Amino acid sequence: FPVTISKRGLRSLEGGDCGFHVHVGRQYVTQSQIYRIQSFLNDVRNESLIRAVARRYENGFSKFKPQMAKFTPHGKNTGDRYEALNVQNSETIEFRIFRGSLRYESIIAALEFVNATLTFCTSGVTAITDFHAIGFKRFIMSDEMKPDTKFLRSYLSLDADTDNERRAA
Repeated sequence: FPVTISKRGLRSLEGGDCGFHVHVGRQYVTQSQIYRIQSFLNDVRNESLIRAVARRYENGFSKFKPQMAKFTPHGKNTGDRYEALNVQNSETIEFRIFRGSLRYESIIAALEFVNATLTFCTSGVTAITDFHAIGFKRFIMSDEMKPDTKFLRSYLSLDADTDNERRAA
């Protein structure tokens, strides 16, 4: 698959400024989930987890804001669309954390991360005491989540500093 894409002249990483954004329709998430996702993504204790799957951390197009990690049932709309989770769109929320890629495994791992994060951040699924990177890893290793996290689990078994894009396929 990656060979076919590269033969077509497509590129993603060469310029260093290409990101991969995932939109989720607001009709599929609750406001409580959105607050939890913002808390989870912006918690500095989860930086190595986010960096491992996103293959980048903090740039002008995807800002992390530690003050957003505080659990609150109240609005967390700062008016800035260039956050890790953009909540400015009326129809979608947008995960802006991922580095661009043409590798099938990287794209699927990102989609699996979004899907797992949506479930992990659903009220009643994860206790506040487990709302951290280790809790998330345990969650995706559960029998229920294993079928939907194959590529994500592969990414997270690598060292966070490994550049998955340049690794031999």
